[in-house]
Amino acid sequence: MLTQFKTFRFSLIIFLFLFSNLALTQSKFESGYVIDLNGQRKECLVEIINPIYTPQSFNYKLSEKSAIKKADISTIKEIATTTSKYVQFQLEIDLSGYNVNNLSKKKELEFIKDTLFLECLLDGEVDLFYYKNFSIERFFFNTPTENIIPVHYKHFLISQTIEAGQIVDTKGIGENLAYKKQLSEKFSDCENITFLDIKDLEHNKIPFVNYFKKVNNCYNTEPIIYSTKRSNKRLHIIPKIGLFKPNVDLQFTNTNVSTTFNNSLGYGIGLQFEYYLSRRLPNFTINLEPRLSIYKDQNNLELEDIQLDYRIFEIAFGPKFYLWKNKKINPFFFGGVNFVFDLDESAFRNITLGLGRLTNSSIHPVFGMGAIVNEKWLFEINAHIQRQLLYGAFDDAVSNFSSINFTIGYML
Repeated sequence: MLTQFKTFRFSLIIFLFLFSNLALTQSKFESGYVIDLNGQRKECLVEIINPIYTPQSFNYKLSEKSAIKKADISTIKEIATTTSKYVQFQLEIDLSGYNVNNLSKKKELEFIKDTLFLECLLDGEVDLFYYKNFSIERFFFNTPTENIIPVHYKHFLISQTIEAGQIVDTKGIGENLAYKKQLSEKFSDCENITFLDIKDLEHNKIPFVNYFKKVNNCYNTEPIIYSTKRSNKRLHIIPKIGLFKPNVDLQFTNTNVSTTFNNSLGYGIGLQFEYYLSRRLPNFTINLEPRLSIYKDQNNLELEDIQLDYRIFEIAFGPKFYLWKNKKINPFFFGGVNFVFDLDESAFRNITLGLGRLTNSSIHPVFGMGAIVNEKWLFEINAHIQRQLLYGAFDDAVSNFSSINFTIGYML
C-alpha cells in the first residue's frame, strides 16, 4: 500500500509539473492590433485562439511584460493579428437554428438587431464575415457602398395538414436558400460569376470564400483570406490522470469462500482524442482514449494472504454530448465501450503458496459525466460496469471487477 502511494505520488508530481508548465505556455500571443471605440489603433500582442464559436471577448497585452487586458464589445471595435481578424458590427441577424426546438415555422427570415463581433474570413473590396454560436452559423458581407449585409439563409419547420382523408400533420425541416438569388442579384454585373457558381454554392465556409474571392477579382482586388491562415480545430488531445475506486470480488464456488478487494485506490494515465464530426452538430463528439491503469491490494482468505496486482491497458471509444457550450463551464455526458487488455497473465497471488490466477481481457460498457472548465481543464467521473476477471483452468474461482473513476485532464 505504501509503495503504491509513493508510485502514484511520483506520477502525480510529474503530471502536475509538466502540465502546469504547459498551461503557462499554452496562452500564446502574436503581434496584432486593437482599435478602440474612438477609432484609435494600438499595436499589441493578441492571444492566439482557435474557438469553436465566434468569440465575443479577447485577451491582449501592450508588451511582453505588461498585464493581460480583456476586451469586448464595450471597449474595442476591432482586433486582429496576421492570422485572424474580428470586427464589431451593429447588425440584423436571424436566430433560427438547427435544433428542432429552436426552429421557426416561417420560411421568411426574422431579423433582430444585435451588436456582435464577426470573424473576417476574407478582407478585400468586398469583405466576407462569419458568425457561429451553439445553434446557428451565419455569413455577412459588405460592399464599397453598404456596411454589413446578412446572407439570407435559415432552417425552418415544415408543418403540413393534408385534407380529404390524406396523412395529417406531416413535419420536417426545410432550408431557405434565398442567398443564391440575393448574391446573384447583388453581383449581377460581375462577369467572373457564372450560373453554376450560384447554383452549386453551398452554405459553407470554403464555398463562400471561393465565391467572394471571385467577386473581389471583379473589382481587380486580390483579397486577404484569413480562413486559409488558420484551421478550425476539430481534433482535441487531452492528457489525463486519475484515481479509481474498484470493487473486486473473488469467490471459490466449490468451497463457497470469498473475499473483496476495495481497500485502496488505483490510478491511471491516459490520452483522450476528441473529434468534432460535423459543424452542424457542435455539441457531439467522438472520443478515443487509450489508458494505462494499475491497482494493487491485499486481503485475507481463509487465513491465506491473497495479493491483487492488476495492470491493464484500456481503450475507451464512444460519443460525448455537451449540454451547452460557453467559455466557462461546458458540462457533458458520454458513453461507449471499453476494450480491456490485461498486461499480466496473473493478477491474484497467494503469497504463501505462490498461486497465480489468470485474468481475462474483455469488452464492457462505460458511461459518465463531467465538464470542460475555461476551455482547458477537464473534470470527469465515469463508471465501469462489472465484468468477469478470471477465465481458463480455474473453474472454481469467480471474480468480478467494477470501478468508479475520477479524472482530471488538460486540453492541448
